[in-house]
Amino acid sequence: MGRPREIHIEKGKKVLKDSPFVIANAPMEFKTQYFNIKRVFNEKIKGFGIYVALKDFKTCIIPAGLEFEVKEDGLLFFL
Repeated sequence: MGRPREIHIEKGKKVLKDSPFVIANAPMEFKTQYFNIKRVFNEKIKGFGIYVALKDFKTCIIPAGLEFEVKEDGLLFFL
């Protein structure tokens, strides 16, 4: 647990203001210059990526060229 720490909300907002990242409450897709995250459900994915199920955090690495069918709500991480 540790000792309580002060939260610097205004300093955090100032840092994020010039950030190249997109910030949203419930995005369906999140893109940066390095990677993308997409929320997926009931679709086929082809190519390289990492799928994480939101229900139980089951993780699948999808090799390039392989087709993977998503049946559970989850997140797909890809470059």
